Amino acid sequence: MLRGSFQHRGVLMLVCLAVGWQGVGWPAPAQAQTQTSDRLPAARARLSDTAELEQVVELYMAGQYERCVSELSVFLDAKGPSPFRDAGAIERGRLYFASCSLLVGNREQARTALHSALEANPLMSAPDSLTFPPPVVSLFLEVRDEVEALIAKREQEQLSELRRQAQEAAAAERKQAEQEALLYRLAGEETIVVKQSRAIAMLPLGAGQFQNGDVNLGIFFAVSEVVLGATLITAAAVHAEAYTTAVFYVDSNQTVPNSVRQTYDAMGTLAVASTFALLGVTALGIVEANLKFKPERLLGVRKRPLPDGLQLPSSIQEPRSHAPRFLPIAALSDQGALFGLRGSF
Repeated sequence: MLRGSFQHRGVLMLVCLAVGWQGVGWPAPAQAQTQTSDRLPAARARLSDTAELEQVVELYMAGQYERCVSELSVFLDAKGPSPFRDAGAIERGRLYFASCSLLVGNREQARTALHSALEANPLMSAPDSLTFPPPVVSLFLEVRDEVEALIAKREQEQLSELRRQAQEAAAAERKQAEQEALLYRLAGEETIVVKQSRAIAMLPLGAGQFQNGDVNLGIFFAVSEVVLGATLITAAAVHAEAYTTAVFYVDSNQTVPNSVRQTYDAMGTLAVASTFALLGVTALGIVEANLKFKPERLLGVRKRPLPDGLQLPSSIQEPRSHAPRFLPIAALSDQGALFGLRGSF
């Protein structure tokens, strides 16, 4: 009796345990064993890249393309828990990943994998036609042509960028050399500035124009005033002589000749005209000189020795000498006026 009761109790406990598994939603022992076996690849120890890849290749050879894609997607994920590190394994893995993806109907995924493999190794050999089907080989050749064109474009862009950088560097170097040459030239030159006088601008004979540096206009006013002044003096002298001759004839109770009268009238008219012309030209020259008057004027530059410690580099050539030039100078000081001629050789 006691033995029978223990047997019934054992059966009852097994029934309760079975009911308990189903009641709480746990899998049955057979189902649990199946799920545990499915999780074994993820829980097993990580093999080497080559060994892991060989196991995936066995899946490919067995026709399990979806599982091949699933496992290779984990190994080819650089941010995954256990990615491939070996370059050869990564290249072969991408090739098998592309093959399996293409065979399950995902052409774009296969193209992306081949594109990555060829970008990493543009000299990658085409797949073996005995191992991989023709669609895989055709897709590989198609993607390789695209990658080669892309690489050629990138190389051309890099060459263009390097050429642009070289041109910019050469331009910057030339600009720096020009700036250095300008600094050395300025350091070896001295600017000559003369203070101008308003009193000289009030003088005739183009003195104000010469002071302002307008040589041509100064020559014009000077020549014009000299000619008009000479005409005035000549006309006045001839007019006076004709007057003296006329007085002599009148004192001698003689008739004044017509020639003397004509000379007297003509010279008088010429003297008056030249006088007004001389005054007008002189006034015009003075007004023009005052309108263009400046307190200071730059006469030019002259060479001076470089400061101590600053020597002209051999790469910078001396500036070429200019043709000889001459420039009249007019200046007024406390001790008197100065008129001269400045020349550069």
